[in-house]
Amino acid sequence: MSRNSILSFIIVAAGTGALLATTAQSQFGAPKAFVNLQPTTPGTSQSGHINVSGKVIASSFGGSGAEITGLPWAAITGAPTGFPPNGAAGGDLAGTYPNPSIGTNTVSSLKLATDPNSLPKVSGSNMFSSGSFIGIGTSTPIGAARFVVSQPTAGFGGMYVNPSPGGSPFYGYSQGGSIAAYTYVDGADSNKWKLHQGSLDVVTVTTTGQVGIGTELPTWRLEVNSGTLAGGKFIGGAEASSGFIALAPALMSTTNRGDGFYATTDSTSGYAVIGYSSATTGRGVYGRADGTGTGVYGRAISPGIAGFFDGNCQVVGTLSKGGGSFKIDHPLDPENKYLYHSFVESPDMMNIYNGVITTDLKGYATVALPDWFDALNRDFRYSLTIIDTSDSDDFVQAKIVREIQANHFVLRTSAPRTKVSWTVTGIRQDDFANSHRIPLEELKKPEERGYYLYPQEAGIPPEMGIEAHKEAARNTMIRSKSLKR
Repeated sequence: MSRNSILSFIIVAAGTGALLATTAQSQFGAPKAFVNLQPTTPGTSQSGHINVSGKVIASSFGGSGAEITGLPWAAITGAPTGFPPNGAAGGDLAGTYPNPSIGTNTVSSLKLATDPNSLPKVSGSNMFSSGSFIGIGTSTPIGAARFVVSQPTAGFGGMYVNPSPGGSPFYGYSQGGSIAAYTYVDGADSNKWKLHQGSLDVVTVTTTGQVGIGTELPTWRLEVNSGTLAGGKFIGGAEASSGFIALAPALMSTTNRGDGFYATTDSTSGYAVIGYSSATTGRGVYGRADGTGTGVYGRAISPGIAGFFDGNCQVVGTLSKGGGSFKIDHPLDPENKYLYHSFVESPDMMNIYNGVITTDLKGYATVALPDWFDALNRDFRYSLTIIDTSDSDDFVQAKIVREIQANHFVLRTSAPRTKVSWTVTGIRQDDFANSHRIPLEELKKPEERGYYLYPQEAGIPPEMGIEAHKEAARNTMIRSKSLKR
């Protein structure tokens, strides 16, 4: 007679300490092998089978014939038909076991982005996701940004796109499903970096640093082609000292001059530079030079005008010129003519004073001068002229009987009641004049020798002029720099 026995036992998983209760059945009377459960420390090696209804938790299964059978592998996506895996892979996997690969287009955004732990696992903890946020090198969003790249170490950060030779890596912006703007490196145009807006490349930067706005062929460090618009507008803030500042390099030679700002115009009615100030005490154009430089420089080829001032003009300093005059509407024909008068020149810094006075019954007259006369002048000169409208046969003499003292001088005529025209000159002795005496003669600078201030007036070619020579040297320098760019 055969008997069946039901044995209850506990399986202890080595290394985990987990306990699992289950039931084993043995049928006596039939030659059925079964396995005796042993303590935690393994004992005698045994052979046979364990039939388990439930779960088995263990850290490992050992032995040359170790295997698990009877598990529902069909419930696992891409699972093989047996274990260890072998044969063709399926589901999200491709290839064959034991080394399958992830199938093409099988890992969708739904399987990664919705799981915050997916991206770190597949990217080696370099990518992170949270809702609609994706981070590279960081799991912390910045504001409302949906994509953030963080550089955890020193050096270059951000993103780098390495296209094939001649390619055009770009970063773009789209609105309403259409391309609005993008920036890219044009591999077909000397690797220039360009900003594209609408249908045009509006900004171009060459590999040597030239920047073009409105032009793709800049030859200057900054070149603006504004078309029908103004070339630029610079507005300084409330705390800014200037709206625009241009700096030029230091001089390297007498001909290699640096220009902080250079402007030209081809218009017959336009202005290359316009300065305007709406403030009551503002300055439309300001020029400054240190050392022997020039604050504001204007040059015109005759008959042009190097400088034109419509209004009052003040010079704080010394004015040097080839000639001078006043120019007014002609008093007799103001609509059709001008009237000129030349300046009175002198080798000295001379002031001229004159007037008319009539002597008394004794033939004396005292001329009173301004109260600042003595302080301003020295080295006085006198001229006296008798005015006799009666045309008498008697000639009247006049003389100075007391020179200027306390801003007065006294004259005397040989006849009483005589009208006298007088003139007095003095040499300035104020602080400015004493510090800035105008030299009577001066040697030209070495770079100016052999050239003329007024070549045409001397009957020689205009290119022999000092300023024409400097301009030619300057243009040569500009062309040389343009070729180097």
